[in-house]
Amino acid sequence: KFYRGSSLHHALLSLDDAEKTLKKIVNEKFDQAVETGNLPEAMRFFKIFPLLNLHQIGLEKFCKHLCLQINDHGEKTLKKTLEIPFNHKRYPVVYSDYLTNLFEYIADIVETYQPLVETYYGLIRSIKIKKKPAFSLIRSRKIV
Repeated sequence: KFYRGSSLHHALLSLDDAEKTLKKIVNEKFDQAVETGNLPEAMRFFKIFPLLNLHQIGLEKFCKHLCLQINDHGEKTLKKTLEIPFNHKRYPVVYSDYLTNLFEYIADIVETYQPLVETYYGLIRSIKIKKKPAFSLIRSRKIV
């Protein structure tokens, strides 16, 4: 048992404060890196989350970032798809082309980031992250 006011008690309080400060800094820096589009910096902080036992927060933030990327790609691709004239030879399959492109993009993202997630977060969490972007996109109803 530690007595209030002892040097050990003060040291433990200092460590606790340092941990809270470090977690706050990592959260803020990751958000800033994502906001400014600095992917290498974001990846650096993404790797730190599990070291601070913030696995779930790191994955949630990362999945949110990936979903925004997928959504942006989907909106840009849809805009191009809607510009195709009615008399274009590919018009009958234009929406299937759009969906194919979108799902290939999602597959590329999963293939790119899966090794990173497995390495720093483990295999089970890697499986969870594969589901999230596609389901999130479908739930937002912005793909069709």
